[in-house]
Amino acid sequence: STSATAKAGLKEDEPRFDYPPLGGSPSLLIEPQRQNELAYSEYFEGWASTGNATLTSNNAISPEGVQNATKLLATGSGDLNHQIDSESLTVSSGAVSASIFAKKGNTDVVRLRFNGTTNQVRAWFDLQNGTTSVDANGTSRITEMNNGWFLCTVTEAGNTNTSVSLQVFINQSLDETTFVADGDEFIYIYGAQLEEGKNSTSYIPCHGTSATRSADTLPEVTHGITMGTSITLFLEAIVFAVGHQISLVQLRLNDANRLLIFVNELKATATTHDISIQAKNSDANYVGNADPTAQSKQKTGLTTGATFKCIARIDGSSNSNNFDLFVNGSKHGTAKDVDAKDIFQKISLIRNGTA
Repeated sequence: STSATAKAGLKEDEPRFDYPPLGGSPSLLIEPQRQNELAYSEYFEGWASTGNATLTSNNAISPEGVQNATKLLATGSGDLNHQIDSESLTVSSGAVSASIFAKKGNTDVVRLRFNGTTNQVRAWFDLQNGTTSVDANGTSRITEMNNGWFLCTVTEAGNTNTSVSLQVFINQSLDETTFVADGDEFIYIYGAQLEEGKNSTSYIPCHGTSATRSADTLPEVTHGITMGTSITLFLEAIVFAVGHQISLVQLRLNDANRLLIFVNELKATATTHDISIQAKNSDANYVGNADPTAQSKQKTGLTTGATFKCIARIDGSSNSNNFDLFVNGSKHGTAKDVDAKDIFQKISLIRNGTA
């Protein structure tokens, strides 16, 4: 700007926006508190050990646009693993997740492995085709970034051990473990992360000690919305982890009287989640009453980690106050709101604060 004082950096209480690396509109990023357990997330020469591999720091342009990415080269004679290992880290019993940014060199695959966990889950990532494979007890995801980089993530939800390290391997194909190196197989790596939780969150840099990012907290917005005629509320979101209920959006009168819209339902599986609309009043949840379908509609089987779009539409023109749910462009059903002409004073996002 040439007409006003320029500002830089993240200001206190500002939201975080996640900009799609390949272009498009940003989205609001809402994450719980997490800690990157690694002492070094970018300086891989500071990791505990290497095996049949050599590291060259500052060898390529990283996803942040700086020449601070590391070249990982396979070495040694014979059919071997080619890897680097982090230090042994103390974690709580429960799910662990790891992530790394990787780019192909003259070979295509990076493999992540949890060493010391219950199932020692492995995940492979094809840096040419953007595909992934993972052991039965884990989940993995690969996301294309700019300039040939991919974000590779893996989760072991059923871990019960408390001493864990992260291993990073070079491979030539998916599901391969060892191979005979000819001296020029290499990939580029940057920004590793190991954290407790059922999904990987945004990158937390560490330069000599572990680092923690505080949770994103969202204020309630007092608005005074009159519901006497009609209202349409649209939500586009991605849910990355399940296992607990997430109240994504609420319109509320007060803590005891509220209309819940877009509740992500509790699911045991990590691959799908549900979305529903519910009517509540005076802390009485109408789901489960004499006619539960009259006050709640639920859409099941949405893919975890994929974008979904929902509309809740309230028609206040009649005493029945129809309450419609649309998911991904199709009407899923109609519920009933018991109060035909309420005025909802507040809007809340992520009401339970654990998502």
